[in-house]
Amino acid sequence: MLSILALSEGPVPQILCEHYNRHSTLRDQLINAISMPPVNQRLRLTGYLALASLLLTAYEFMLTRAASLYYFFDVAYLVLAICLFTLSVGALAARRHLQRLDVKLLFGLQLGSSIVVWPLVNHFHLAWISGLFSLPFLIFGALAARIWFALSDWGGRTHLYAAELVAGVCGLALLGPVLVSIMPLNVTANFGVQTHLKRLVSDEGLIAHVSLPSAWTQTDLIETSQANVRYVFTDGMFVTRAVAWDGVASTFDDPAVEELARIKRLAMAAATPGRIALLGAGAGFDIALALQSGYSAIDVVEINSATLAFARQLDAWSGGVMSHPTVTVYEDDARRFIQRQTLEYDHINITLIQTAPANTRARHHVAARILTREAIETYLGRLSADGVLSIIQNTDAIAAVTAQLLRRTLDSGQQLMWFTLVDSRENPFRHLFLVSNHPMTSAGQQALLQQARQVNAVPRPVPAQSGGHYSDITDDRPFFFEGGTALQSQSTAIAGFCLILIAALTVRQRSAPAIIRCQLAALLAGASALAFQIIAIYHVQAVVGLPGLALSAALAAVLGGAGLGAIMLHQRVLSFREAAIAAALAIAVYSLVAPLTASHAHQLPATAANTLIILLTVLCSLPIGLPFLATMQGATAVSRRAEAIVIGFDGFGGMLGVSAGTTIILVFGYLALGLVTATALLVVAMLVVFPSSPQRV
Repeated sequence: MLSILALSEGPVPQILCEHYNRHSTLRDQLINAISMPPVNQRLRLTGYLALASLLLTAYEFMLTRAASLYYFFDVAYLVLAICLFTLSVGALAARRHLQRLDVKLLFGLQLGSSIVVWPLVNHFHLAWISGLFSLPFLIFGALAARIWFALSDWGGRTHLYAAELVAGVCGLALLGPVLVSIMPLNVTANFGVQTHLKRLVSDEGLIAHVSLPSAWTQTDLIETSQANVRYVFTDGMFVTRAVAWDGVASTFDDPAVEELARIKRLAMAAATPGRIALLGAGAGFDIALALQSGYSAIDVVEINSATLAFARQLDAWSGGVMSHPTVTVYEDDARRFIQRQTLEYDHINITLIQTAPANTRARHHVAARILTREAIETYLGRLSADGVLSIIQNTDAIAAVTAQLLRRTLDSGQQLMWFTLVDSRENPFRHLFLVSNHPMTSAGQQALLQQARQVNAVPRPVPAQSGGHYSDITDDRPFFFEGGTALQSQSTAIAGFCLILIAALTVRQRSAPAIIRCQLAALLAGASALAFQIIAIYHVQAVVGLPGLALSAALAAVLGGAGLGAIMLHQRVLSFREAAIAAALAIAVYSLVAPLTASHAHQLPATAANTLIILLTVLCSLPIGLPFLATMQGATAVSRRAEAIVIGFDGFGGMLGVSAGTTIILVFGYLALGLVTATALLVVAMLVVFPSSPQRV
């Protein structure tokens, strides 16, 4: 069109050419208009990427659930990092062939590979160790690069980005959970790790197996040769028990059950048998013990609805514990329940809860903060004058960390006692901690020691000073075994690999500083977006309480907010510097304000508190997607087919954000991750400058 105007004769073409030459803005708009695909093609490309994003995020949700069930929760993060890596490889590998790639073919390959690979990861260990599970991500990387290359105008890319994010929300929060619910995972598969469920079935034999899958957990009722015990497993690893009882006797008929009850009976005897809160009560064993011990009011708090469903099915067999008139059942998060209570408890009991409820196992950062310094203080604040907080743990290592946590938390006026079974290392209930705001009387302590001798439990000295490599366990960093664990080692190794890979790719481009700036900007855009998601999921869960609802709400708020922000702000934020500064400020504000919201949320009605944290998350998410958009648009003036570079390094950045972010949280906490991310964005914003009026070269 411009060449026709320049070669034409007459006053009108000359006036248009002069006007065009005087106004660079009009020139850029005309160039973009020429390179802009027809409207129907833009809609078709946007639709392909949105649908591909929907399918990929649903597949990713299913994949992380499978990884956490067949292996361990930390493997889910390793899987996610590998998927991000292959996505980046797919985008970079397609860079030289973008004009020749067929969108329909790539979309079909992504869909087909997901359908083929999913059964393989559910039956073969080789599909995991070979990395075959990441094949759909490889194809999606090429598809995304091809579509972003085809849409060069700023407005079209903004709507493309928003559509991709909204589709991702639907895949993670809707389609993925639905597919997991209707396609239960095989907890007794002959591959993967030897989970607690598999070991139990191997040792005791399997009589009956009933499964209740949901979007966030797989709950299984297992009957074995132990006729008087029914096991309820969550994700094949976390177990609770229902036991046979006539509802009247003060003990159980089965000696094996009585063996399991020894340290639990000591806990029940440590407090006045008035009102008790059983946090993480499970399928009914602890309720039966509380009834046998004479407690007059029993509040049962259990977060897994499937566990409660199985407990009600077994109610008649287990002595009517769920329907007893003194028992009130709450499906709720343990700490949030206690925070909302105005009643005083004579006894608050926590059994085998370390960091997070079982149905957050696929998402390690979604921690319920059940045992932190602040949580312990909350529980003690809900006790009556002579009330007792009891904590039961299984392994020696977890007990040692629990002792250190309690020692850090309590002051000199509060009492801490530690008892351990000495003759049964097979008993999962071996360590008992008793905490009270006031020391017991001499008569009370003597009576407790007498009870301990009857169950063959000995008192242990609590170390005066915390030792080892464990840092303080707080709401900002609520993890047990944070130092030297497989999770930290894996995260650090992946982060190191990312840095080495990025350095190698940067050295290759040492003669092209503009491309290096493009890579750095894309890297920080991806890393900051993933780091912010980790932070947001944690803080939303701290307020909402229920992990499944919190996870879907947080992801919807972040991705949906970023898509909304892209549409609302793209005309105001045109440069990468502006976009990075806006995102950095949003991350810093959220990292500082969200913990305060979580700390005071229990003072508000649940609906108001949930609305407040979701609204805060959406508002702070508005600028989160802008660095990627600004990088994508600005990079087109740096290198031809730069879209593949941006998508590739955005994926590497996401991989770095997941791995390095996990390490930072485990060592320093969530606040540190937010401030480090915000600072990195500000530093890069000062270093990276793209042309103000980008166009395709």
